Amino acid sequence: ILFFGDIYQFPLELFLRLRRRARIILWFYDDEQYFHTHSKYYAQTADAVATNDFSAVHAYQKIGVPAIYNSGVWIPREVLYPIDVPRDIDVSFLGDCRKNDRASLLSFLRANNIAVQTYGPGSAGGWFPESDLSKLYARTKVNLSFTKLDKLSWLNNDDPIINRSLGNKAPPFQAGAARSFCLTEYAPFLEKCFEIGREIACFHDRESLLDGIRYFLSHDEEREEMARRAYEKVSACYTDDSFPRVLDDLHRVLHPASPYLVQTPTAYISPRFAVRQVNVLFVHIIFALNRRQFSVAASLLPRLFSHGFWMFLTGSFGGLIRSIRLGLNRGRVERPVI
Repeated sequence: ILFFGDIYQFPLELFLRLRRRARIILWFYDDEQYFHTHSKYYAQTADAVATNDFSAVHAYQKIGVPAIYNSGVWIPREVLYPIDVPRDIDVSFLGDCRKNDRASLLSFLRANNIAVQTYGPGSAGGWFPESDLSKLYARTKVNLSFTKLDKLSWLNNDDPIINRSLGNKAPPFQAGAARSFCLTEYAPFLEKCFEIGREIACFHDRESLLDGIRYFLSHDEEREEMARRAYEKVSACYTDDSFPRVLDDLHRVLHPASPYLVQTPTAYISPRFAVRQVNVLFVHIIFALNRRQFSVAASLLPRLFSHGFWMFLTGSFGGLIRSIRLGLNRGRVERPVI
């Protein structure tokens, strides 16, 4: 089951009951942002988990949950592939330009005469079609990737130390699939995915970003050789053909003789987890009522009180505020970035 950091509507008891009949495997994304506020609680109900955050593997094992690391990136070969076109774009970035310090870094580059083309929310190029993805990467000499996380939200604002975290993103894998070069902001455990300096290059601050772009724009052969190696790595490890390896890893930790296999008879939650769960349930009830799905709303209503009156009061107030905001923003949501 794929699990994201905003999924709270399922009670933990549901998975504990299902676990009596079947193996439960949860697949978490964005654990660098949501492990401490979300993932570790649902993980208690699983036989095993997969995570995109290498450091989280040991954290799951510490609480008795078998875990494997997987980047979570499987490039569809029909979507991203090499194209033989001239590299007529010096620098480009495809992603949400509104996140963290991306806009200021891009402005810094332009102020230093780097012609960087941007696509995605908050960018000059705007939304970018998936059908042109391979061509953009193939035309670009230096594809950029940024790894600082987005600003805290209601999902994790009680854990502000997350502001210090970094997380590996998709552009290095996408650029590699198109046999193109990527210069990425460093994030911990990137070396578990690519060989730094041979398959990919990194920067750590705005000065090393600028220096890296200037260096690789003037060293074509070295840049193209790194792009070739990245393509070989992605082709071997990160396409949709490589998914069976993940199943092998899961089988390893689920094997009865595995030292990681620990049965967890119960699950614990924090007060903040309970509040967020009520928040999400309240929003679901409001939207069910708006769609005249009265039976759905009625079935969810008792669960608002499952954590006690104070959690109901606090969570419902947050859910009411979110419902109003979501209603006001309806129809103004941008199309997602590929």
